[in-house]
Amino acid sequence: MKGMDKRAFGTFTFLLLIFGAAFWVSGNYVTTQEMPIVKEEEKTEVVFGLIKGVERRGLNEIFIDLDRVEFLFREEAMQAAIEDTNCKKEEIENCAPSMNNNFYIRDIGGDARTYALGKETKIKVFKDPGAPELEEVSLADFEEQFGDEDRFISAYPFKLIVYGIDVLDLEEQYMP
Repeated sequence: MKGMDKRAFGTFTFLLLIFGAAFWVSGNYVTTQEMPIVKEEEKTEVVFGLIKGVERRGLNEIFIDLDRVEFLFREEAMQAAIEDTNCKKEEIENCAPSMNNNFYIRDIGGDARTYALGKETKIKVFKDPGAPELEEVSLADFEEQFGDEDRFISAYPFKLIVYGIDVLDLEEQYMP
């Protein structure tokens, strides 16, 4: 009986080696170098929008309501402005004044989306209202500036880099 067990084990081992060698030779194996790596950047999304509201929830988290928009330039802006306003190309600067500076902000529509700003969020706003120089500010400074009507912060679009509902970067956008 013991001899049969050794023979069965030997046969099993032999077959395992044969099938393993055949599999290896066929190239149907996966190495760690071939496995796909999901990078953090691939999970993020760039979003543009107008901030409609700011609400603090806890010490280190603020939620913003964002009305998403498309920030368009040149021909793409011209085409969108013509579609949205039903104006002729020659009259578009009267219908969409931003076209004087070759840009157009198009409301995507739908409800505002809520995003979370945390203590790790990089926030950049204009040093002075209407000036194109950005400065990095804290969460508390951003909340305070949003409430300051002299800053006009709610009138400017923002560029967000988001991961789900979490905002990684928030940057005020210059409009000439």
